[in-house]
Amino acid sequence: LTPPPNDISPFALKCAVRLIFFTQARPINKWSYIRSFLLGATMLFSLLTFFFLFPNQPKRWALPLYLLAAAYISFLLFPDKKISSKTKPNPKILQICSALIAYTYAFLTIILGFAEQGTPNMFANLQIHGGSNHFLFPTGLLFHARIWPYSHGVVRIEYTNSYTMNSIYPADMTTYLQPPSSIHLLQTIAPGNSGPVYFNPGFTRVLGLPAPQNSQQFIRYTLPAIELQRLFQEALIADADFNITYTILPGTSGNEHWRVSAQKERISLSVHDHFISSCFLQFAQRACTTSDLAHLTDHIPWFVRKLSLYHPYPIIDLPKEEEKERSSSFDHIRCFGP
Repeated sequence: LTPPPNDISPFALKCAVRLIFFTQARPINKWSYIRSFLLGATMLFSLLTFFFLFPNQPKRWALPLYLLAAAYISFLLFPDKKISSKTKPNPKILQICSALIAYTYAFLTIILGFAEQGTPNMFANLQIHGGSNHFLFPTGLLFHARIWPYSHGVVRIEYTNSYTMNSIYPADMTTYLQPPSSIHLLQTIAPGNSGPVYFNPGFTRVLGLPAPQNSQQFIRYTLPAIELQRLFQEALIADADFNITYTILPGTSGNEHWRVSAQKERISLSVHDHFISSCFLQFAQRACTTSDLAHLTDHIPWFVRKLSLYHPYPIIDLPKEEEKERSSSFDHIRCFGP
């Protein structure tokens, strides 16, 4: 039961109440059948009522709702033993297709790197792009295989003054932490000039809560080029004028040093009146051509734009003295995904 804005306690409840739509009429009498739906409907009504009454408060009452969810799910898992002989099981082909869909969503989307937001790897600290930190399996195979439209690799955003882009990524939500004493607690646990930083791109990308604009320091971050295209196209529509500088990384995977400092080409781009007004390749020392910006202008299929959402991986640039002190005591703490 965590405080906002990281209050994820009712998340499972939102998923559990949907089970009422998949309940089968396995009990032999209609009262048992109705009972399961009433229990699920009660959970749904209780959850919605609480959200309307206390929209911005910690969901401390999620615990009793969890108990209702546990009772409801237990009822589904352990139905009445007296099953009607007339009840027909689901067709075999339906069972196989359902299992394939579940395994594809749970495993293949992560291994292939087809998506990162909305996948079941929450709290796994699993790296999807730029390499894999999984003990057994690879991730992001679509990026490594250079399969279109995932063939443009990984980029590092060095700087942008786009309000739209900065309000979405890298999603520094530290000032939103409540209560304020939690920030003091983080400073006590991790002292230093850099201070604690809390990122949550789920709030900015999914819920539309804009991140505070930090004019003093720009926090760099990496993300797949396909996600940069989505972000850039949104900024092109919303912001009339802005600048962006980003680096195309060599290859598709590497260690943390590669993610922070590797560079293949650096592009400086300016937008004026919703159109690209200038573009320059810093290393090649020439203006951009159409092929140089293919990673920004390629047409992406609608289903990829709808489903292939990715998180930014922030880069915390520590002062040199603090960097040396911390590296001598422990390795950097890196978190990927939600």
